[in-house]
Amino acid sequence: FYSLALQHFPEAKGYFQVRKAFVSEIWLGAKDEIIIKEYEDAFTFDPSLTSYYYNRLGQLYKKNMAEGNDYRTKAIDLFSMLGEREPHTPQWPIELESLVENIDELVDLTKKTWDLDQDNLSKAWKYAALAIKASRYEEAIVALEFLVAKESESVNYWNQLASAYQKTDKLDKAESSLKKLISLDPENKVHYLNLGILYKDKGQLSAARTQYQKANDIGKGWGQAIFNEGLLYEQAARACAFDFETKCVYQLAVDTYRKAKNTDSSISQQAQDRINALSNSVPTKEDYFFRKLKSGTVIPINGSCFGWIQRSITVP
Repeated sequence: FYSLALQHFPEAKGYFQVRKAFVSEIWLGAKDEIIIKEYEDAFTFDPSLTSYYYNRLGQLYKKNMAEGNDYRTKAIDLFSMLGEREPHTPQWPIELESLVENIDELVDLTKKTWDLDQDNLSKAWKYAALAIKASRYEEAIVALEFLVAKESESVNYWNQLASAYQKTDKLDKAESSLKKLISLDPENKVHYLNLGILYKDKGQLSAARTQYQKANDIGKGWGQAIFNEGLLYEQAARACAFDFETKCVYQLAVDTYRKAKNTDSSISQQAQDRINALSNSVPTKEDYFFRKLKSGTVIPINGSCFGWIQRSITVP
């Protein structure tokens, strides 16, 4: 019946072929090698067929794995594909884990698969994604650099590459990648935040603040960006001698954390934790009194250690 249907309804070849494979498996008791071929033909005709049938093929691969065949590799590829197609289905990662001893082995297998088909972007991405998951960033970079060379407008590839560069302290390359991301996706506040974090890591605190403020502007008031600005002031204060001026910088950090807390409830606890941690580092009433600084007085922050800040605090 299904053989006739395949002849007369070629536009539905995938459907009829997968039904033929299913009947061969469940009702006819055909040999596994024959059933596997039937399912593989069906997915060649129509790759969009339901995961139910893909899973049946995957189980057949697992059942027949042996030293002399490539069913293990095929099963890994199949369940990896299902994991990408249905990322919220917990079964597929479990199936993958059952096929390998650890994630490093899975990375090695996907690399071999890509090595055999070097121009295949899908296989390159699969390798890169797994290498990132395994924290093998140097290897991920190789695949990601290939991918951005092939698809230079892909926000996802550039984003992952920038992150991998940062993880491996290739900060100049990470900076270039983040700037490329911003040119491709200028309304995404996260790119500016990440560029700010990179500048912070490079010790360029003023440049970092500029990016955080851009992120905040695009986010129309984003607590995370404001909070990160507070971290810059705290970092600057820790690098200088602990005197009254440094206490004022700590107070600026506290004021900034309060602003973050009032702007975005999702960061409220994180901001409060920093405020509490700095409670003994800010100016005291006595500090203000002995300097004859009254409530409402604006104190500019300047000096050689904090020249870039160009902000002020107000005596409470």
